[in-house]
Amino acid sequence: MDLNLKRNNLTRNPMLFSSYIFILAFLPISLLGFYTLRAMKCYSLAKVFLIGASVFFYGYFKVEYIFILIFSMLVNFSLAHFILKATGGGEAVFNYRHYL
Repeated sequence: MDLNLKRNNLTRNPMLFSSYIFILAFLPISLLGFYTLRAMKCYSLAKVFLIGASVFFYGYFKVEYIFILIFSMLVNFSLAHFILKATGGGEAVFNYRHYL
């Protein structure tokens, strides 16, 4: 068998939304961390924690996906910032504060 094929096989099960590791470990830890930080009135830190948990979730399957995710997040954030500046910060056009 080709060594490249062996090397590319997954050595662990992927963390799917229906997997035991997601339901019994990742989800409770993520929710507990997020809501604990919010209860402590650390809203910004709670958001950073949630972003970090998301990056970990996507990187658990394959580390290379982390770079794709971070690139996508940066592009989306930049485009949202550009739209906000282009509209003069108009709340009626793009109210991002409502969703955060």
